[in-house]
Amino acid sequence: MKTSCYFGLACVVLTLLFGCSRGESGEAKENLTVAFISHTYYVNRHKDVQQMFIDDINKAKPKYIFAMGDIVLLNRDNEWAGTLEFFSKFDAQVYYVPGNHDIFNFDIVEGLATDRHYPEWRQQYVDRIGYAHKMIRDDQADFVLINSNDPASKITPFLDESLSKANPKTPTLLLSHHRIWLERYQENWVQWYWKSAKKEELLPYISKFDQVVIGDLWGKYEMKSIENTPTAMIGMGNNDKPAFWVYAELKGSEFAFEQRTITLPEGHPFIHKKK
Repeated sequence: MKTSCYFGLACVVLTLLFGCSRGESGEAKENLTVAFISHTYYVNRHKDVQQMFIDDINKAKPKYIFAMGDIVLLNRDNEWAGTLEFFSKFDAQVYYVPGNHDIFNFDIVEGLATDRHYPEWRQQYVDRIGYAHKMIRDDQADFVLINSNDPASKITPFLDESLSKANPKTPTLLLSHHRIWLERYQENWVQWYWKSAKKEELLPYISKFDQVVIGDLWGKYEMKSIENTPTAMIGMGNNDKPAFWVYAELKGSEFAFEQRTITLPEGHPFIHKKK
């Protein structure tokens, strides 16, 4: 873990009173705020709910929005057209972390078929989004976005390079769709869900980051400590699960996370009560 930087007594007072930090020039600046949203394929058929997300997040004015994966149900052109139109309506810059739904097609993939189709579908994702892995460098924090569908041979070199570039005076966050600390290495007959990297290949990297954000928790927001690293896990669900996103504000050397739930009218078709 990187050592947190010392801001000085004056900066602490400013932060407490005004919610600001200081840049290298000593000028006070607003704390960095970002938004996280995941499993948005659940709202792709509900244009009114999408608009509620657009209004709510735009009102909060985050600097960045991180789409944490599974933004389409199936990797189909028509689904991508609709979801990219949705994300184009946010005021802030949107960055994408690929989920398994975004690359694979679980309706036609079984067994080792994943390995056969993956290179083609991964390239389709890159053609649509522009990248599979990406580092976002901000003067207040660095964000390292990985494609957790990839094998470790593709992920670890990118992690090494990103960590070498990260600013040691600001927090560095790892963003992944999957919970990379779980052992899910091609153990299921439907391989589209299971990762191509082994647990022991990626687990040692977690402690090298100041915070981790995961986008594959179903139907809720939860905080945990993984390898002594604060980890936020998010992801919408269906049935009786809420429609929500997560607002994060940098306070000192860490982001503070807050769930923001979209209030839906009673009986809205998004809510499917289990019987």
